[in-house]
Amino acid sequence: MGILILQSYRHYRQICLLLLLVVVSATFNLLEELNITRELYLVTPIFIIGFGPAIYLAIAEILGDKIGWSSAWHFLPMLIALPFTFYPEIVIAVGTLWRLIYAVLSLNKLFTFQKEIVKQRSDSYELSMNWMVWSLSIMTFVSMLNLVRLNMQPLISHTVNLVGQGISTSISLFFIGLFIYQLIHKKEAFSSLLTEKKGDISEYTAVSESGQNNSEAIDDTAHFQKIFEYLANEIHIKQWYKTPRLTLNNLSELSGLQSRDISRAINIVAQKNFNDYINQLRLVDVVQQIEKGGDDSFLDLAINAGFNSKSTFNQAFKRQYSMTPAEYRNGLAI
Repeated sequence: MGILILQSYRHYRQICLLLLLVVVSATFNLLEELNITRELYLVTPIFIIGFGPAIYLAIAEILGDKIGWSSAWHFLPMLIALPFTFYPEIVIAVGTLWRLIYAVLSLNKLFTFQKEIVKQRSDSYELSMNWMVWSLSIMTFVSMLNLVRLNMQPLISHTVNLVGQGISTSISLFFIGLFIYQLIHKKEAFSSLLTEKKGDISEYTAVSESGQNNSEAIDDTAHFQKIFEYLANEIHIKQWYKTPRLTLNNLSELSGLQSRDISRAINIVAQKNFNDYINQLRLVDVVQQIEKGGDDSFLDLAINAGFNSKSTFNQAFKRQYSMTPAEYRNGLAI
């Protein structure tokens, strides 16, 4: 079902391959448990080796990396292990270790993405990967417990083994469902991220006050103070902060400044990252509209200020003012 839902989105190709691997693995497992193919050849253990790379490549594609056929080498250990499946304990142990290694690589990629995205985009809340970090961590922990269960099968009862397998499968199914839901819910944000990574949004060369190209950013507070004052004035007058999904490269195009100079100026002078600075301007705009009164809904005010959704706006508002928009409006009324 997940494949049928996601196959129409080109940037979810690796996700569909991951889900296909789950389907094939489950099919072989079913056939072997029913003793239909077990006598011919044992295949299921090799899939434990393949899930780690499949999850890693799927996450990489979601985050905007270009995944080509050259990435197929990640699955080479699966083929190497195929002749040794009559020693399932060894293959499963190697597969679990392999999955743990790829889980670490995946978490590192997610943490790096989280750190960098707030510096470049104003919709970083929508692109938050905390849910994926927790999902991957729990799935890896369950995988390690499953390894213990599989290797202790001769020592535990058939009932305990079935219960353990049922719990593991149920947890996996839950997180697959969560994974698919989040991908559909955040498809526009992921699509815009992929578009920018492919280079559809161009890098613009910075122009100094003299009009000459400035190839190197000058690490000088006074220099960046001037850049920030110019930038803040332009953003306020032309209301660039109201641009939905505004990115650092978008602002570079609009202002004619180099993206790294913009980022550095905001960091030094405003002492904020790009995401927090732009969303603060949007919140100020919303608060001004609330204080003027009127019957506009919070959603209308948020969208007009540049936010992409009510949930993102509510999260940013509560983080800034330690109360909800409704509580703020009620406080003004009192």
